[in-house]
Amino acid sequence: MKKRKLFVLVNNVWRADDYLNGRNCDSAFTDLYLFSTKEDAEKQAKNLDVDSDLYNDCSICVGTLSEKEILDISGFESIADFDEALREPYATGREKSKGNKNYGESEKTKVAIEIFESPDETYDSVDCANYDFDKSLDGAILVFWKWERYIGYARKCLEVRKAHSDDTEALLVKRDNTTSPQVDVLLTAEEVGKARDLHEAVSLALGEEHWKWTNPGFVKSKINEL
Repeated sequence: MKKRKLFVLVNNVWRADDYLNGRNCDSAFTDLYLFSTKEDAEKQAKNLDVDSDLYNDCSICVGTLSEKEILDISGFESIADFDEALREPYATGREKSKGNKNYGESEKTKVAIEIFESPDETYDSVDCANYDFDKSLDGAILVFWKWERYIGYARKCLEVRKAHSDDTEALLVKRDNTTSPQVDVLLTAEEVGKARDLHEAVSLALGEEHWKWTNPGFVKSKINEL
């Protein structure tokens, strides 16, 4: 039967904190995407979901399979069905996060795994989408905090201040450690610019129930310092 050359986009997804700090560890998980052309694989790489806590690291594997092998591995009844699945985009965003998949994704993954495990060739360092960790936070209001006792119990506020010109989005990367300080944007620079009363806006944002501050007196003092 006819041979088909196929391309697998391999996305090794790292915890951003590990990757940006050069820690020698394994990636958090790996996603595989199957395509009929290298161009389609590269296009997918540039349209991956991005997250401030994750870092995408892509390569492309190339493999050749007969149409019979494709059908045996995937479970599709015909090559026409397989080709239809190849044209179907992969689920992204909220749909993917909920575990939803588009037509043929599970079957395509079986073929992608076969090629990934025994590739004919591999292209490393493929340009892919990532969170802009170098983007400046200048002008935003930042809150520095850490978990108390355990994750989800309550937070202790460490600092509330305006972002400096050299503060970047890399500050927002969450650390997998209950004792490590964390940083969140309380108000963006745009929201700060639109606020009629900055102290009131910050007070309302810090007063939201989900923060569960253990040191509300300190929080109030930091608001007054702005």
